[in-house]
Amino acid sequence: MERLHVQIECIIEDPSRLVMPVTATWKGDPISLSLGAFMTFLMQHEKEMAPEDVEFGYVLPKYLKKVQVGPQFHMALVEDWDQAFFFEKVIEYQVPLKWTYQGQTSPVKINTPLPISIQVSKKKKSLVC
Repeated sequence: MERLHVQIECIIEDPSRLVMPVTATWKGDPISLSLGAFMTFLMQHEKEMAPEDVEFGYVLPKYLKKVQVGPQFHMALVEDWDQAFFFEKVIEYQVPLKWTYQGQTSPVKINTPLPISIQVSKKKKSLVC
């Protein structure tokens, strides 16, 4: 079966805000990720799609928000939690994912850890990341 292909871009607006615009294609054609258009697409094509892509497709819009980056509007992952849940679902459903950063596009390997480090320190009776 034909797979849904998803691509993200990393845009760092300032040191405290990461915006990740998301695009998707199916059979090489771009798909609108606005809620109504994407749900209509899923209903029209779910019998032709891989079951894991259908499941992923029904949860994807929960994480996306329409945001403006420069002069353009994008459907994007804005909140930290939404970004984390997005990657969790990409891994769970093994969705083919590519990412673009600083003009370079490459596939995301979902069988390896994310290249991040987290610094944790104690502050009174809590932990600070």
